Amino acid sequence: MGKPPASFLKQRNDALRYLDQFLSSLSSYFKTFFFGKNQEEVRLKDECAAEFLHLLKAIYLSVDLKAGSEDVIRNNVECLLRLARCYQVEIVTKRCEMYLEKCPISEVTLEDKVLYAQDYRLLELLEQCVKKFKTVDDVKKLRQSSQYSRLTKENQILIFEILPE
Repeated sequence: MGKPPASFLKQRNDALRYLDQFLSSLSSYFKTFFFGKNQEEVRLKDECAAEFLHLLKAIYLSVDLKAGSEDVIRNNVECLLRLARCYQVEIVTKRCEMYLEKCPISEVTLEDKVLYAQDYRLLELLEQCVKKFKTVDDVKKLRQSSQYSRLTKENQILIFEILPE
């Protein structure tokens, strides 16, 4: 008898069922995992089952990137970006980037957006964020934040260079 059509990931006694072929079509990580040489049960280590479930929900949204995904992403953007990078799920990374580009700074601060853009290589978001630093006071506010020390020197310079003289 052949391999069952669905695979399982388990943590504790919870089982998350998903379609291996669909996931494999979106991620080289899952393609190798399901159809590579080593096919064995994997226990989730760093990620809890709840976080992985958020990733699955973000994956299973309509294939249309512009479809309403805000509810799934809003409270989980950081864990989704981390898991999307880990499991190489570009569609989820792109959905998160699109969400961050259009969400108000009252929801996600500009300083946090810059860090997400830097840490997850969201180049369009980084460009958009840098352009929002229009005054010396804007940059001072960033420099006084805890996020500033986490920015690369390259991005710190990029923000300073955009200021009008």
